[in-house]
Formats: sequence, structure tokens, C-alpha cells
Amino acid sequence: MALEYQRGSVFLEGTRRKMWVGKYRVWQRDPGTDTFVAKQRTKRIGPKSELTKFQAEERLRDMIAADNATAPAVPGDVAPKQLTLAWFVANRHLPMMTCRATTKKKTEYEIGRYLLPQFGDRLLKEIGLFELQTHLNTLAQNFSDSVARHAYVNLRSIFNNAVELDFIAKSPARRLAMPETKPSDTSVLPPATIMSLLQGTEDPMDRCLLAIGIFCALRTSEVFGLTWGNYWGEYVAVRNTAYEGHLQESKLKTRPSRALVPIPDLVQPIVEEWHRRCEDTSSDALMFPTIGKRSRKGQKVPFDSTNFMERRIHPVADRLGIPRRLVTFQVMRRTVATDLQFHGTPKDVQTVLRHASASTTLDIYQQSVAESVKGALNARTEAVFASVTPKGGKKMTSPRHTKTKRNP
Repeated sequence: MALEYQRGSVFLEGTRRKMWVGKYRVWQRDPGTDTFVAKQRTKRIGPKSELTKFQAEERLRDMIAADNATAPAVPGDVAPKQLTLAWFVANRHLPMMTCRATTKKKTEYEIGRYLLPQFGDRLLKEIGLFELQTHLNTLAQNFSDSVARHAYVNLRSIFNNAVELDFIAKSPARRLAMPETKPSDTSVLPPATIMSLLQGTEDPMDRCLLAIGIFCALRTSEVFGLTWGNYWGEYVAVRNTAYEGHLQESKLKTRPSRALVPIPDLVQPIVEEWHRRCEDTSSDALMFPTIGKRSRKGQKVPFDSTNFMERRIHPVADRLGIPRRLVTFQVMRRTVATDLQFHGTPKDVQTVLRHASASTTLDIYQQSVAESVKGALNARTEAVFASVTPKGGKKMTSPRHTKTKRNP
């Protein structure tokens, strides 16, 4: 979230000689109550013949900073020495955010991890542009593009909010520049590595979960939010997500995320095997459940994705010599997108990843999936399976049995 800081407004006044005039808010002490109150102020900035609008706006910002230099902008119950960046983030910035809980928690983590160790104990009014820019430059040199870019956005948002709430007169981050960053990691899983990981995973539930992630390109939260009611035989219906072990019904990242995703023919037997072995395959039952603890002790709940990967998948990857950085759902989605360019059209890739943004998403029960999309996924899956010759010397091909569509 990024509220705009106070920059006032600039307009022209006069007929024969036009003058730039600025209007803004200023804090003044009320002698009757000995408190500060906000007042509107209008000031002439300069003639239009000598100043562009941009220059007039720059002068107005300096006027705002000068006139508000002694403004308190301090809650009555908070001592000035407590108005640190950490206090403002915890008591003003985060509570004002109106995004999803998952986004808010991620933002809170990023601020705590990359910004507060450097500036958390500093008073808001003492933090300057030089310090912010040099710290951002350091982040760009040592971390990924996403870390640096999120830090840039968070810094601007925090200080813009501080100005909007009259805690400071001028944002030190308004001229903050986004530095050059290291190239993003675009690693993908080679076909041989995919088959090695899939064949090395013996647990049928873990194997099924990996197969859906590797070949259907679902997001992490979408995989762990699947119920058996979402499994339709040839398709999986993405309806829910799971976050930190909690099911979020009908909550998805974007509207186009609610869709039918084809299950490639060679993957369907893997899902069916887990379906036969799973204790509870009722419509509302989770496809990949674990047993809850504490207040949810004994209940079947979604896995926490981090715990699942670290405890159940990473040991398999370590045993096979596969780098852990390659065994993530993000890498799996990227691999699907990369491979599909050799087996389908760009539109097929867009449909599989559900990145459409311009069209209105049809209701999931009415949505049809183009045969070309199924063909692209099947072609890509067969190419991956064909990279390994199983025992007996015969390569795996698509099963030629009658498929039964499972109704919700």
C-alpha cells in the first residue's frame, strides 16, 4: 500500500501576469489549548514566465518543509524519543494496509528482515535520503532483484504514510532511486532431474503432490489447498489456497487463477494411486492432509509448505544430489512455462499458468479447456517421461484407457 505524501497543490492565478500559487497544510500552535492544529495556507510561489510547473512544485515542497519544521505530528501518549521507524511500522504503517493477510505478512517479514535492522531504532525525522539510498544499493549488490525492489517500494510507502499522517514534513524517500540489481535466477529442472526426483519419491502422497506441481504448474498455496472435490479425473479445479497450514476457501491470488487445469495423461495414474490409498476421499477432504497440533490437535489440516518441503522432499533431493534451490514450486512453474514453448502456443502457456488479465473469467463449472492446451501439456509430459527408459527397455507412453470424468 502506498498513500501519497503531502505535496500540496499548485495552480495559476491572475490574468495579465500569471502567478504560480501553492496551497498546503501547516501546523500552528494554538495558544488557548497549547496544542498544534492544522491550517490551510496559500502562498505565491513565482511568475509563470520564470517557473515551469515542475519548478513551482519543487519550491512548494521546500515551503512545506520549512513551515512544518516545528510541527509535532506526535500522538499525545507517545514520547518523541519513541517515534522510531520500528514504532511507526508496527503502530501505523502495517495496521493501515488493506491487502490480503498473506501479502501483509510477507511485507512485515521483508521490512523486519531488510529494513528494521538498519533503521529500526532511528527516529523518523533523522533518517535521510543518503542513508536510504546507500542501504538500498547494498541490498541490490547482495540480494536478488525482488528483495531490492520490495525494499524500495516499502521505504517509499512507509515514509509517504509518515508524511500523510503528519509525522514528518517531507519524505526522504521521494527521490530514492531503484539501483541496478543482479540478474534473477531463472533456473529450470532438466527432464532427467524431474524423473529422478519423481521416481526417488516413494511415498504415494508426496509423489502425487510433486507430480501435480511439476506437470500442472500450480502455485504452492494452490497445491496445498486442493481437496478431493477439486479432482475431476482429467482436470483439477483450482478453487482454494492454503497458507501456513490454514485452508483459505475461495481465496486465490487473482481472478483468472480460478480455473480448470488439465492433468496430463501420464500423471493421472499417479493421482489415482494416491486416491486409492488415501483414507478420506470425500469431497471436502484435503488431498494432502497432515494432523494439526495445539488448538487443532487431531484435525486434518493443510501442510505448511515450508515444513513439507524441508521434511519430506528436501531429504529425497539431498539423497539424489539435486540442489534444494531447484526443488521449489516456483521453479516447477517456470520449468513448465519454459518447456511448453516447444510443445504449444503462447496462448496455451498463458492458459496453463492462468496469467490472463484482460478477459473476464468464466465460472469454473462453465469453463472449457481447449484441446490444444491438453495436447501441449501431454506433449511436454511425454517428453519428460521419455528422458528415462524404465526397466525392460520400453519407454512410457500415454495410457490408452477410457478416461472417466469425475464430477464435483
